[in-house]
Amino acid sequence: MLINNQNEIVEEMFVSLKEKKLFNIPTGTGKTYIFIALAMKIIERLGKKVIISTSTNQLTKEFHNVAKEHFKVPAEDIKIQIGKSNYLDHSQYLFYRQSGELEEFITNESLEAFDKLAKELDKEQIFLYDFNQVVEYKDIASEQHINELLMKKSSNGDLFESQITFTNHFFLVSSFKNLKKDIFDDYVVLMDETHIIGEVAQVILSKDFSVFSVKIALNRLSKEVSQMEDFIGKEAIKKNIRTLIAATNKIILKHSNVNSLDRTADENKTLSYIEKTKEFAENKATQTLKKQLSKREKMFSREAKIFIKEISNIESIVYSSGKDLKYVNLSYTPSRGYPLLSSFSENPLGFLNRILWQRLQYFVGVSATICPSFQPTEKEKRYALARIGLLGESKEIVFYEKFFPKEKIAIYTPNKDAPDYTSVYDDSFDEENSVYHQYIVNLIHKKHNNKNTIVFCSGYKEAEYLASIYKKLFDDEKVHHANKSQTSSHTLIEFKKSGGVLFATRDYGTGVTLKGELLENIFILRLPYPITNNYKWEMLRKQNMNTFLSSIKNEMLITLMQWLGRLQRTAEDEGSIYLMDKRYFSSPQLKKKIDDILKYYGDIKIDSKAKSKSKEGNIIKTSERECAISELDSLLGL
Repeated sequence: MLINNQNEIVEEMFVSLKEKKLFNIPTGTGKTYIFIALAMKIIERLGKKVIISTSTNQLTKEFHNVAKEHFKVPAEDIKIQIGKSNYLDHSQYLFYRQSGELEEFITNESLEAFDKLAKELDKEQIFLYDFNQVVEYKDIASEQHINELLMKKSSNGDLFESQITFTNHFFLVSSFKNLKKDIFDDYVVLMDETHIIGEVAQVILSKDFSVFSVKIALNRLSKEVSQMEDFIGKEAIKKNIRTLIAATNKIILKHSNVNSLDRTADENKTLSYIEKTKEFAENKATQTLKKQLSKREKMFSREAKIFIKEISNIESIVYSSGKDLKYVNLSYTPSRGYPLLSSFSENPLGFLNRILWQRLQYFVGVSATICPSFQPTEKEKRYALARIGLLGESKEIVFYEKFFPKEKIAIYTPNKDAPDYTSVYDDSFDEENSVYHQYIVNLIHKKHNNKNTIVFCSGYKEAEYLASIYKKLFDDEKVHHANKSQTSSHTLIEFKKSGGVLFATRDYGTGVTLKGELLENIFILRLPYPITNNYKWEMLRKQNMNTFLSSIKNEMLITLMQWLGRLQRTAEDEGSIYLMDKRYFSSPQLKKKIDDILKYYGDIKIDSKAKSKSKEGNIIKTSERECAISELDSLLGL
């Protein structure tokens, strides 16, 4: 069932189960087949139950299907267990669909597309992930609220009782919080996409307050109450709802940040927002409405519960934080820049180490991008372990070579003579006369050779701007762009159907599988330095500026690997990658790091104009720290 290379990996993983090793395995190696073969070996030789955990519900389903169809594992021995909150309640969907309320937030055309899909699916096995893949939101910020309305609420049954359980990281870590320590010997955990587990812990530990979600709930409650027959207290409830709708509108107007992708909420903004939300939570109308809805819980639909939950969250955040912002973070939604306040009860990585790593007896972790290098230094290995919570551990990381022929991928480095980058987010940006963006559009048109192409941009605004220029100049070609009103999965479905050029944002760089002619060109406009407006980066910035700067570089390199890996998913895939960010030349150290990664993914084609002229002094040899500090302001604005 497996090829020789896969059998060797399975054997090496099996003998290292008690060592908690991480395996850096390239894209296309067949991790799904390797993990299921390993699971069967563990059951046969060790007699232990296996949990296979991955990053998305879609991958969970793929693992399950491969086990059932390719390995012929009996149905009674395998089970998907991801928590009922990940499933769509179809009866609840029909209720809101028939009432017409979903059309307030989702286009009717995409709802009709989901109706067709739902007829083909088991109504008890529809994931919210499936729903969100198909529907197009009028504002993506509505997604969380709609999911709250449609998710199942029943219990999930006995935990991890099957011989092989397929789950996601969120459910795994959440469940392990409540398991007794003495049962961990019974399980072997095989973790796919291990590199994101730190982000998962951050989400699990966070309590969020979304004023936008409160506003939606109040608007829907207003309609619901108005349509009810008269009851004692009805007018008082309506009055409190009107008062609070007005209050949420004021908060949104004052505290939203439409440029949220390139701005960080500083401490003053965070404190100001906490004070405003504290006033909202303590408002007499808020507290009275919360009591009114709680007393009449059975009278109202789920909007009432959403309102009560949000108010409880803000009370918890405000009163636990005070002026101590150590575990508090203010960020913004990607659509309209609505404020989102989050708090954490403890450091997520310390939590992960305590709940998971110290308790697991048998474990294997896999990813294609564990380290910021394929020949990492000891420092880079420590960084890779620390970013997933393996604190103070001295674990081995095993690296495997790329299976596919690199000669099929041509990689072009930047041209030094290209126009300097100009940001669409700058106040002084001239939409009519951006020499840089005109150059980019013409180069893409010249180089992509009518082959399906993804262009990684700095954000939604740039993706939309470049797409508009491209359509004007070359209106005979299919052009797509990342859209704030729909998920990346939805946009990719449209791209797969018609092909052409897709101007994408950074979230299109992971979990995307476009084989063969579906994708043959990638253009990377800017090196993918991280957006540093969340808890992790605020903590690093406060603790140690050198670590902060080093981590920015490491995260950029890891993300760059993920983007480069989109192009070659099978041995037959071929195409071209164009790196266009002149910061590639900003220091010899950075250039070498990037070159080492590029050589791993393809055959570097150096433009004659881009060759080093260091003898003439064209490259200034600065230290990595000096380079990072000089660029820091621009990096935080990506």
